[in-house]
Amino acid sequence: MATIQIMTLLVVLSLLACWRLARLLTVDEVFAPVRERVAKRGDTWAYFVTCPWCLSIWMSPLVAIPVVLWSDFNDPWLWIVVISLAGSLTAGIGQTVEDRLDR
Repeated sequence: MATIQIMTLLVVLSLLACWRLARLLTVDEVFAPVRERVAKRGDTWAYFVTCPWCLSIWMSPLVAIPVVLWSDFNDPWLWIVVISLAGSLTAGIGQTVEDRLDR
């Protein structure tokens, strides 16, 4: 595969990974106790932990920096992380679509 195609794939997977992480922290049940504790404080962080759009501003650099600075296209850990997060997002979207079609 040409280098530009690999870079494009890595960027797309990284974007999906960012989306998944923002949703994981702001919506998914596993982080509900953390969100509730932060929300009780009532400060700016309380808003960020409930807004995927807002949190994605901070999530994007956290995904982009390691991908850009430390990416070796042959590094299996980089691919495992971004593919896993992108796959999780894709499965979640697929399940949501399937649930709505079943109604």
